[in-house]
Amino acid sequence: MHGEREADHTACVATKSIRLALLPRAQLEQGAVESATDTAMSVSTDAATQHPRVALMLRDFGTRLTEIAPGSTADSTWTDYARTTWRTPA
Repeated sequence: MHGEREADHTACVATKSIRLALLPRAQLEQGAVESATDTAMSVSTDAATQHPRVALMLRDFGTRLTEIAPGSTADSTWTDYARTTWRTPA
């Protein structure tokens, strides 16, 4: 029984993380560049490293942010955050 609860909890955390990781892209497409960046930065780093879909969504967010607002404060903020958080190029 305990194992089932733990699995349910893990699935719930993954689902919440995926939902949260979807939000910045939607905000970005609506023109809310700063809010989108803030939301993306609020996604748990654990979620981004433990759930491949979350990491992929955040990478896609960064790519789209650079397409929409290249050189903006939000773009620079996200690039710096991604580089320092995951120690990889944004």
